[in-house]
Amino acid sequence: MVVSMRTLLLSDLHIGFRFSRAQDILRVLNLEKFDRLILVGDIFDIAQLMKRPYWDEHHTAVLKKILKIARTKTVVYVIGNHDYPLYYLQEYTKKVAGLSLHREFTYQSGQRTILCIHGDQLDKVNKTAQFVGDALYNFGLHLNKYINLIRRLFGLRYWSFSKWAKDRVKKLIAKAFNQEAAIEKYRNEYSADVIVYGHTHMPSVTETVVNTGTFVEIATYVTEEGGVFTLHDLDKA
Repeated sequence: MVVSMRTLLLSDLHIGFRFSRAQDILRVLNLEKFDRLILVGDIFDIAQLMKRPYWDEHHTAVLKKILKIARTKTVVYVIGNHDYPLYYLQEYTKKVAGLSLHREFTYQSGQRTILCIHGDQLDKVNKTAQFVGDALYNFGLHLNKYINLIRRLFGLRYWSFSKWAKDRVKKLIAKAFNQEAAIEKYRNEYSADVIVYGHTHMPSVTETVVNTGTFVEIATYVTEEGGVFTLHDLDKA
């Protein structure tokens, strides 16, 4: 008898970045039932910590919780572009504090082969464009606070200006560089039925492509069991 495992997939937590929704991450890790945890990149924002460090008790609590989970359950850490220094550790070890390190990770669930990558491998944008995009995104995150103060005065729900702007830019880039073809190429290379990634902060679930979203401007994650994926959005719960 094959026992079905429930997998929790999170990405782009950006612990170490002041806009990380660490309290919401902890809420999910404490309340969600799962057998395996797959961290799909940009979990700890090492790149941000090296430039403009930020850390508080909620970030510490998330780190402690992940390490505690790793004592009793499988925890896979797929390395992204913001936590890229971990990539160099792979030359010496495949496991750190119970976390299994990977750049790409495949597993079987139900009748499906699932490939997890962070997603920065699909980028075809030059560094100047990335720098400008990151600067505008950070400006949008600061602007979110004031926009939502006004929205609350009118009884309106939270809305992320930075996500709205980022989504439109990402869609234009994806169309210009045919990102769908890049995804399919990766999927075929690994003979995967489903490719799971993060990076773009644009959550979605289709039959063959899953994006886990982020815990920065929004709070989304994915669960998987028997090859079936479910997208969760804390702001719409």
